[in-house]
This record gives sequence, C-alpha cells and structure tokens, in this order.
Amino acid sequence: MAVRDCKLSTTLSAIALQLTLKVTIGNPKELSIFPLPFSDIINIQHSFSNELNIEMEILDMAGKVVYKKKVINENKESLISVNLSNLSSGVYVCKLLCNNQISVAKITKN
Repeated sequence: MAVRDCKLSTTLSAIALQLTLKVTIGNPKELSIFPLPFSDIINIQHSFSNELNIEMEILDMAGKVVYKKKVINENKESLISVNLSNLSSGVYVCKLLCNNQISVAKITKN
C-alpha cells in the first residue's frame, strides 16, 4: 500500500465519522461566562438546564484539552462554577456538550 492510499483511507474515515456523529453546533448565545477575564473561578450560565448529563471541556489555543469535567445535573441547574486556578494566564475555549449539541465560548484568564 502506498503512503498516498493510507492518507486517502484516513481522510475517508474522518469523513465517515463526521457523517455519523451528526453533531449540531449550538449558538454561542447559549453560554454566558463570567467574570471575564477571570482569575481562578468562572461561572458558566448555560441553556442545558433540563438535561441530566453535561460534558465540559476547557481547551488551550492549540486544541489540547486542559480541563475536563462531567456534570451530573440532577437539580437541573443552569449555572456551573469551576475552579481553574491551575491554568496559566492566556486565552482558552470553553466547550459544553449535551445531547449532540455543542456550545463554545472564548475565555481569558488573567
């Protein structure tokens, strides 16, 4: 098998994966994050209050996941508070995933 054939196969696999996930990107207005910029703790107001399981990720600008948390939303709250004091100052992406919907927002740490 030539290297070119491998590359084509990988690309086709990625396309097939994208088609089967059927992920819809939520409107960024669904997230309200404060304070911005933040020092240690951020509060995330979200529109997934009726959902039980919410996955949260914080990614650096290279796309590396630097914080990950699964929120069991038993009380159907719409606010998540997270301590991110271990992160260095910089710009990050906050991502919430729930029921095949993803909401993202840019956040800045002092």
